[in-house]
Parts: sequence; structure tokens; C-alpha cells
Amino acid sequence: MLGLQVGASRRHRHRSFVLLSVATVCGIAYLLVGLALKMRLVDIVSLGLPLYYVSAILLVLQMTLGIWGTATLFQSYRELASSKGTIDSRNSSGA
Repeated sequence: MLGLQVGASRRHRHRSFVLLSVATVCGIAYLLVGLALKMRLVDIVSLGLPLYYVSAILLVLQMTLGIWGTATLFQSYRELASSKGTIDSRNSSGA
């Protein structure tokens, strides 16, 4: 998925793909931190609590950037479609 997002970002030069790529990286980092904690690859006593905070921040970033990137992508598509005349003005209000 990350490869598709990076490729689309290079091809289209649109901010939404950058946001979605960063969100995916945050999600992968969140999973790796969780895996390190679960497999006890780090000292739980000294690093456990800070890593939980880092994982929570990564998760919040991933969700926020994912929603922001998706909304930006949909907005861009809507603008492109309306410039091509494929969206009826009555339906573009969301009703």
C-alpha cells in the first residue's frame, strides 16, 4: 500500500498522497512499537511507559493524517469531476 501511495504521490504531485503515505508510515511504526513491547524486545521497566506514549501518539497521527489525506483526495476528485462537468450542481451540495 505504501508503495502505491508513494508512486501516486510522485506521479500526481498531490498533497493527499503525501498525507496518506505519512499516515501509513505512522501506522507501520505503531505496529512495530507494539510488536517490540509484546515480544519484550525492549526493557519493559525502563522503556515501557514512554513507548506506550509514543505508540499512542503514532496511532493518533495515523488516524488524523489518514482522515485528512482521504478528505483531501475526495475534495480534489470532486473539484476535478465538477470541472469536467460530470457532477450535477444539485447533487454537489450533498443532498
